[in-house]
Amino acid sequence: MQAAASRPRPEWPPTFANGGAAYVLDSATGLYYEANSQFYYDTASQLYYSVRKMAYFRCLDSSFAPFTPPPPPDAPPATSSSSSSSSAAAAAGAAAKTTAGAAGSAGSAGSTGSAGGGRRQAAPDD
Repeated sequence: MQAAASRPRPEWPPTFANGGAAYVLDSATGLYYEANSQFYYDTASQLYYSVRKMAYFRCLDSSFAPFTPPPPPDAPPATSSSSSSSSAAAAAGAAAKTTAGAAGSAGSAGSTGSAGGGRRQAAPDD
């Protein structure tokens, strides 16, 4: 038992194409896991993830190379208008809640019993 514990783990996993039987499907993540090297493999992106190195790799001609994701598309720089747009969105959300609350109150004004009160309690702003 000690001999197995002292044996070093391999640095790289077998390729999924050639050694797929060494991988086990991890149902929690949906990825395939190879326990000896502690690598996950994603069939959709064809990327390997090293648990020990906490990095992604691609397999190119049976050798592993670090994966560098492409840069994100150019986004406009953050300006003061972004804060005003978020304020506008917050104001619009508040107006929608007020309108919904008024509709719930109007619906309960003409009704008798507790039906209107039930609708008011179910409003999202409560």
